[in-house]
Amino acid sequence: MAMNPVWTLITVVLLLLMLVSWVLCWLLQTLVQILAFPFTTAETRSDICGKLFRGFNLVVLDFMNPLWRIKVLRKWDQSKLDPNRPYLFMFNHLSNADPWLCIRLMFPVDCKWICKGSLFKIPFGGWCLRNNGDLEVKFTKEKGGWGTEKGSVRTLMDDAAKCLRRNQPIAVFPEGVRNQKPEGPLGEFKPGFFDLAMKERAQIVPVAWSGNEHCWPVHSGVFGPATAYATVLDPIDTAKFDDVEALIAAVREVITTARESHPDRVAARKGQ
Repeated sequence: MAMNPVWTLITVVLLLLMLVSWVLCWLLQTLVQILAFPFTTAETRSDICGKLFRGFNLVVLDFMNPLWRIKVLRKWDQSKLDPNRPYLFMFNHLSNADPWLCIRLMFPVDCKWICKGSLFKIPFGGWCLRNNGDLEVKFTKEKGGWGTEKGSVRTLMDDAAKCLRRNQPIAVFPEGVRNQKPEGPLGEFKPGFFDLAMKERAQIVPVAWSGNEHCWPVHSGVFGPATAYATVLDPIDTAKFDDVEALIAAVREVITTARESHPDRVAARKGQ
């Protein structure tokens, strides 16, 4: 995508507004934690902080953003879930814009997000993530920067299991990283959260995205004008699967099939 000075200016303004919103959100979160401390649990306070943070981000990078558009081809229907069982959202991952686009898609439901540890160190924004009770993946320099600290994966899974046991939804990008070739097939799905979902008898809500690779392209610091397409698929009951591999294959298949039916994907194939 060619660089455009107008897009660059809009990106700078939006990122500055986002920084301001993070500062305000962190201050508000701090106030909530102080005032609510005598009357609520830590989980309740983190849930309130999460809703505040996601709300601030939704306003700045969605409602105030003239560059990004979302066309939901199939909406999120919470009535299809078993209300007595926890659930996870699972999305294919194409760009840095994905978390913000997903927030809009799931609104007003708020999830605990799986985030790499370096994000928690960002002033104000990262502090907000920690207040939210979002779940940290602690990477090391091993394996090209994708190694994990000893024992940290177990801690992550234990924390995620606690969320599911209190029916707190979790948002996961099972590819783990952005797809470096968004025009190609989905990346490999990591088994960790599929295994957790089976152990906790959780439901999985697969979501197929396309087009969002142009909202904030990989290796670019500038937003682009783009339309992202989303399809929210029927929940998958993990209790119906005997092994993790079969569950992964089922989720991957429904996301791939839905993604390939999106207008931009169909048009791209016709243009080949």
